[in-house]
Amino acid sequence: FYRLLLRGGVHAGVPRQILEEECQCKQSHMPLDNIPVCSLFQEQNCVATAIKKIHNGSFTDRIEECWCIDACDDTTYEYKLSRAQFPGQMAGENMVESFDNLKYKTVSSLRENFIRLHVYFKSLAIEHVEKVAAYTTMNLLGDVGGNLGLFIGANVATLGELIDYAARRIRGAVHRKY
Repeated sequence: FYRLLLRGGVHAGVPRQILEEECQCKQSHMPLDNIPVCSLFQEQNCVATAIKKIHNGSFTDRIEECWCIDACDDTTYEYKLSRAQFPGQMAGENMVESFDNLKYKTVSSLRENFIRLHVYFKSLAIEHVEKVAAYTTMNLLGDVGGNLGLFIGANVATLGELIDYAARRIRGAVHRKY
């Protein structure tokens, strides 16, 4: 079976057995055999639902767990499907009239044999995710040095106050004697 890893590295793929049982088809990138390839409708509905169920942990009893490191590079293309009838009634009539040598003489025959396809990126934004240490060695050294400085400074101040206190006590005792 095929594994797709979530960003956290937890195994959350679409095993062929689950797709066969849930959708009675396989994805187009899976090896050839007697199982039919999922249609666009099945991909959008059944396969997407099965993937969500797997990510939510619905099939944990049938999926072996695998803790893997994150992938170094991950490319994801999001898609959105939009459909419209092509050609429209007026455009189809104009096409039939404009192309005399066209073997399709009705708008319905044009609709059955022609397609207008536009492919766009859903978003042109690029997301760059980088792992960085939350607490670096320099942060540690800075914190240790800062705390040491604070404690040493407090100790020196306390030592100065003790010396001052002792000097005042001695001076007070000497003045009382004389």
